[in-house]
Amino acid sequence: EIYTLSLHDALPISSWALPHMVTSLATDYAKASLSVSGFLLIFALSMLIWGPLSDKYGRRPVLLGGSLVYVFASVAIALASSIVPLLCWRALQALGSGAVSAMALAIVKDMLRGQALEQVVAWMQTVMVLAPILAPVLGGWILLAVDWRGIFWMLAFCGLLSFLGALGFRETCLPAHRNRGSVFSALGRLFVVLGHTEFRWPLLLFSAMNMPFMAYLAVSSYVFQTLFGLSPPAGDRKSVV
Repeated sequence: EIYTLSLHDALPISSWALPHMVTSLATDYAKASLSVSGFLLIFALSMLIWGPLSDKYGRRPVLLGGSLVYVFASVAIALASSIVPLLCWRALQALGSGAVSAMALAIVKDMLRGQALEQVVAWMQTVMVLAPILAPVLGGWILLAVDWRGIFWMLAFCGLLSFLGALGFRETCLPAHRNRGSVFSALGRLFVVLGHTEFRWPLLLFSAMNMPFMAYLAVSSYVFQTLFGLSPPAGDRKSVV
């Protein structure tokens, strides 16, 4: 549940709301689209950091801290009055979201082995594939009732549910299994992994396959509404009145 709540929450606002964020915040589309592309970039990079940190300090502190950061940033975004603070809070939101997503997989690997681990990871990968497909549709439905700020209030509520759920988790990375070196040595393990050709090339291939799709999500609403003349859902039009 925690994994699905945090994964790709950038995507609902890319479905219809971005052109109206431009009007509401008196900015241009290039800056507004950074709320999607910038989120995804920071989200991905942050998981490279949170994993090693949790190997040293434990999963639970990172999970709880990331959830709180996510909730706080989501509320601040909903209240933002201009694009610059929105982008700053969006970056902080991405950091919190990355912490939660990284810990979801780490906790599963701590607790499960063998076939059980493979089954759960397969379900998580399925969610990863379905999320960017279903999220824009869900975002469009939500915008029938609320404006773009309402989406972030809903994300804050989802983040709060994630935090409350995390309170019931016990630490899965026991002290005996943690990295006893410095924080920098824990982060340095990333370069060790990237040094293996068997890992590096599949990683690059998987990333290249997803880049065009993520680029499409970042600009699709602008293309459909500006170039093809499609109108946004009725609920979103009231946000620019």
